[in-house]
Amino acid sequence: MLQSLLDGSFLSQHPYVCAASAILVASYAALRYFVINGASTNGEEQNLNGKVFMVTGATSGIGSYTAQVLYRQGAKVYLACRSEDKTLEMIRTIRDQVQGSSHVSGGSLHFLRLDLNDLESVRECAKEFLKTGDTLDGLINNAGCVTNSIRYTKQGFEEMMQANVLGHHLLIELLWQNMDKNPHGARIVIVASMAHMFVNDNDFWNAQTKTYSLLNHVKKPVTKFSSMAYIDTNKQYGLTKLCNIYQVYNIHELRIKNNPNCKITINCCHPGAIRSGLVREAPFYMTIILGLMQLLFFKNVKQGSQNTLHLACSPDVQGKSGAYYDDCRVAQPRPVAENKILREEFARLCDEVCQPYL
Repeated sequence: MLQSLLDGSFLSQHPYVCAASAILVASYAALRYFVINGASTNGEEQNLNGKVFMVTGATSGIGSYTAQVLYRQGAKVYLACRSEDKTLEMIRTIRDQVQGSSHVSGGSLHFLRLDLNDLESVRECAKEFLKTGDTLDGLINNAGCVTNSIRYTKQGFEEMMQANVLGHHLLIELLWQNMDKNPHGARIVIVASMAHMFVNDNDFWNAQTKTYSLLNHVKKPVTKFSSMAYIDTNKQYGLTKLCNIYQVYNIHELRIKNNPNCKITINCCHPGAIRSGLVREAPFYMTIILGLMQLLFFKNVKQGSQNTLHLACSPDVQGKSGAYYDDCRVAQPRPVAENKILREEFARLCDEVCQPYL
């Protein structure tokens, strides 16, 4: 067979196989180029000299690439992460990569310790930033986690809900006045996900019933926003991404929409399916399957960062707030994202959780 491939006889002997293979390759190339890769943003090329950003979860994935672009374009970037060693290593890597390119950055990179699974750590992170005297131009809430088992944080909340949602909500609250002082306006970006489509309205009521009937050790008061993991951890992850959208809608409605003096904007985005370490806790067989899927069908970190950079830096979204973005344009989330009853209940939960730390 090898000889037939080399001398070209395979083509004449198996024309249909060759034609089908050519169609398959061409179809994959088109899918990769037009669908998987996604849109690009002009946010990557903006002059950010003098700007100040904070990026959570910046030691890998789209967080590290986002920090790299902001630094490359001249911004002062605070990497708010849990591990100081990993963050300092990433800072060295970013500096080396930027210095090895044609860009000469006028920016700087700084470490802030932030453990979203400990609300005390969130408060300390905000305090340390405020001590610098800097005023934020952008707060990029990028950090997130996916777990395959139920775990609780120090404060007693389900881990994904606190890391993906509640911790960031507290960080926004603690830094709000700082951003509100920015005369040019500050941008808040929350990395949500299409995974919010894992959840529908009925899931909330089923989750609450099951939790009340089977578990009595859940953080009190039991809410629909702390219980869905007991049905399915995928549902719980999707729930956290839905709550990211609720965060944007609630903050925009309550603080920005009818306040002409507020120059802060807040938006969220679906980064796309990205090759990342988020699935590191998956069972071994799933890591093999997901690894192959990531290689063939997922975005790389540059492609996955385009929506985040678009919302953080592009002049096209200047002054625009309260929206969910996909492929660098406003998109329509699942109808459950428009459920005002759930949105209001989520807002009350956030107030209850954050109040002791403000």
